[in-house]
Amino acid sequence: MEEHTNRCLPLVGTQGDRRKILRRIGENVRRERLRRGLSQERLGFEAALHRKYIGFVERGERSI
Repeated sequence: MEEHTNRCLPLVGTQGDRRKILRRIGENVRRERLRRGLSQERLGFEAALHRKYIGFVERGERSI
């Protein structure tokens, strides 16, 4: 059985680099959510995440 590695962003680069990556991920999540016609609430329900967490991710404030 394969062990899972740490799913967080690696501790490489600067804090600014991490923020840029999180913002880019958030932009992609938002773009795809809108393309599929989903609200943050619906995406949260489908992903078993709170709708506020979806907003945090889309703003680059939290990682997935």
